[in-house]
Amino acid sequence: MILRLITYSLTSALGLMLIKRSMSKLQVLDLQQIMGIIRTWDFAVGFTLYLAAFLYWLYLLSNYELSRAFPIAGGLVMLFIVVFSVLFLNERLILVNILGIILMQVSIVMINYGRAS
Repeated sequence: MILRLITYSLTSALGLMLIKRSMSKLQVLDLQQIMGIIRTWDFAVGFTLYLAAFLYWLYLLSNYELSRAFPIAGGLVMLFIVVFSVLFLNERLILVNILGIILMQVSIVMINYGRAS
């Protein structure tokens, strides 16, 4: 289960990061600019990855308990989003962010403690 949730989370986070990168070029909410952004490679790849992740999520929901899958996937998506944002979008990370990520991951382990199957 965990490998499948990691696959989902990486695909989703990478797709979101690419969509964000393409949308950062948007200066005003203008239909012509939006249409131009939609045609860029990073938006197209990001949207495709995010759609694929959503379809894979539907598959995961049909096979795993929501109360187990969602906390793990949500925590991993947040973790990967932070890593991708720092590496590829030049966003800053401060100590309190790092502590929050650690606390979130510990919480996920605690939620799922004793529920291994």
